[in-house]
Amino acid sequence: VNMAAAGEASGTLPAILRRLAQNIVVIGELQNKVIQALIYPAFMVVLCIVLLCVFAIVLVPQLTELLSSTGSELPMATQILVKFSDFLIAYWWLLLAILVAAFLIFKAVTARPGGRLWWDRAKLRIPFAGPILAARFQAGFCHALGNLVRNGVPLLNGLKLVTKATPNLHFNAHLEKVSTGVGDGGSLSKALSKTNAFPQLMTDMIGVGEQTGNLGKSLGKAAARYDKELDVRIKRMTSIIPTIAIVGIAAVVGIVAFSIITAIMSSIGGIKA
Repeated sequence: VNMAAAGEASGTLPAILRRLAQNIVVIGELQNKVIQALIYPAFMVVLCIVLLCVFAIVLVPQLTELLSSTGSELPMATQILVKFSDFLIAYWWLLLAILVAAFLIFKAVTARPGGRLWWDRAKLRIPFAGPILAARFQAGFCHALGNLVRNGVPLLNGLKLVTKATPNLHFNAHLEKVSTGVGDGGSLSKALSKTNAFPQLMTDMIGVGEQTGNLGKSLGKAAARYDKELDVRIKRMTSIIPTIAIVGIAAVVGIVAFSIITAIMSSIGGIKA
């Protein structure tokens, strides 16, 4: 909406809408890649949780009853598994209530401006996801501002429009500082450098564009560069996260299997005795 308003004010509405449509398609494709990358790990994690619950609620009590009849002492690993099973059977409702309460508290906190700002900052520190979110913002910022500048929108007005269109409050606050710096007569590259929230390469490319009088072109090149970086980060995530999920599931299943096998071997020894 803000970019359409800028196009109407500058008389370049068709060009801005055309570029905006291209950007929406690119962002949609990137979102689809991220979703596709997370479907398999999410399925594996849910499967692991279901499998663990089946072990703890169904298999372990039957196994405990069988082993107690032999009179042999259970190994330490099996004792821990049995205690976990007893706790899960007795207090599953409490765990569910804690999860629901934590979700509701999280939603209430992030609904406030201060809580949302905290969450927008915290998301950037999440492994794998944080760098992807940062690269997506950097690419989107360069795309949007470059489109506005190339279509005749003044730099300060373009910055204000991009700031309004930025949903992440962390980056939004930094862009407001950048707008203030540019409004005071400073250059865009220096204003970006002062915030320490933008990559040095981006500020250098923008600085070159300001010196040569081709700011719009430099922003376009920076956007293309961070589009490629975003694609690389997504590919890395799609290759690493499934491996981590499989290793985690194998570890959980291996621990449960080890505790059960050791208990069975101990019971066999007790029967022989």
